[in-house]
Amino acid sequence: MRQSTARKRRRKLLPLLAGLCVLCALVIVLVLCLRVDTSDWVYHRFEDLGIAVRLPEDLAEREENGLLFSGENETVRISIARCDVLYPDVSAMAAGLGEDAELTELGGVPLVQCPGEADTGLSAYSLIGPAGDVYSLALEMCEGARPRRAAAVAKAIAGTICTMDAPEASGAVTHESAVLPAETDYLVLVNRRCALPEGWAETLDLVSTPNSLGEPVFLERTACKAFFALQRALAEDGISVELRGGYQDVGTADAHGIPGNESEHSTALALDLLLPDGADEAQYKAVHRRLADYGFILRYPQGGEYYTGRAYEPGHIRYVGAEAAREIAGRGITLEEYLGRDPASIDFLVLVNAQTALPEGWEERIETVHMTNRHGEDIEVERTAFAAYEKLAAALAAEGVHLDINSAYRSVASQQEIVESFTVKYGADYVRSYVAVPGYSEHHTGLAIDLYLESPDVWAKIHAKLADCGFILRYPQGKEAVTGYTYEPWHIRYVGVEAAREIAARGLALEEYLLSL
Repeated sequence: MRQSTARKRRRKLLPLLAGLCVLCALVIVLVLCLRVDTSDWVYHRFEDLGIAVRLPEDLAEREENGLLFSGENETVRISIARCDVLYPDVSAMAAGLGEDAELTELGGVPLVQCPGEADTGLSAYSLIGPAGDVYSLALEMCEGARPRRAAAVAKAIAGTICTMDAPEASGAVTHESAVLPAETDYLVLVNRRCALPEGWAETLDLVSTPNSLGEPVFLERTACKAFFALQRALAEDGISVELRGGYQDVGTADAHGIPGNESEHSTALALDLLLPDGADEAQYKAVHRRLADYGFILRYPQGGEYYTGRAYEPGHIRYVGAEAAREIAGRGITLEEYLGRDPASIDFLVLVNAQTALPEGWEERIETVHMTNRHGEDIEVERTAFAAYEKLAAALAAEGVHLDINSAYRSVASQQEIVESFTVKYGADYVRSYVAVPGYSEHHTGLAIDLYLESPDVWAKIHAKLADCGFILRYPQGKEAVTGYTYEPWHIRYVGVEAAREIAARGLALEEYLLSL
């Protein structure tokens, strides 16, 4: 009875055991089908990426625009492209590529794994090459391929990624650098006299990188990578520095109101740095000392106003290449001086009054500097006169007198608008007495400045400082018959230090001084 029961149990178990065997066989077959034999695969070394990767022997290379490498067989397609977005390191890259991006490492190579395309994507990786460029390596399933098989092949390919000098990559097929050297003229000069060369934007290798706020800042590729190197070096010194601004289109005026084609920012080689709140001059100086080793110069240094036409800007740097940067820094000169570009000479003793018109072509020859006064008004001053004004303002600030500019350069067209406006407001008699005829105003020269002052008690203190900074009081008391204007204690005029000292010492008006020459 017991034997009969045991036989019955064995008969019931046999089908189950048979089914289990069949299932195991199917699993083994499936594993064998998905198992990827890489023994006949060939290693490829990619110098631009700094990696080696083993690829199927039957992978056929293809020529495809915009890709450094492209190849496929009946199962997978691999493509490698250089990206137009740069990051200082892989951690920043992982953060910049979104929530689905994952920082990982394959074969000693740090990279970021990203989701592939929804339909054909198997896997995608981003990495930073030895030269600082970002590359994407995408593995996709070919049309008609079995998805599981394609996924297995892609996984096998990814598993072979290693550094170029890894032992297993010896004897690999080498793909030498496919990136052409930049043809950018890193010494291009752009200022109010030298416009951006025609066609410059079309030749730029422009990239973007996110700033500390996550906003894209655009720069020329080499300049961007040089900034990252500078940023790392400064971080080692305990100095945090970020990007505030970079490239601006030629159709956009910069923060100083300078037209795009006359602004350094249109080169994509100029950078505005952002230091932490409260950074003092000593911290900026520490940054400036490191610039040259990474190919940068301080574009608008103290004392260089005559050549640059711009006031000192401690946060504005410019990429020129290491060799030029070291020489410029070593000699303590500006880019204009390095290139042998002295500002076009203008006659600082030019006479413009009610009888003498502005010389023809003057407005086309002068170079003006833009600034904003304390009232938020945009002011233009001839650049040498502005440098002298800054010296005057600094000297007076040390004595507790704070200057500001009410008005300076005015074009002939804007003077005509003033005449028409004042005629309506105050009448023709007032205009004839106090407003210059268009074309006959000192303000057309860019050398005349009307000062703002809250108190008239300090005029004497201001006038005493004028000559040493190259200014004269243009309409002094007692000279109304000579100048044609009543006393204006606020109206000063740049003539150069030598002439200003002689005019002050002799008590002359400009008209009298010129007659004495």
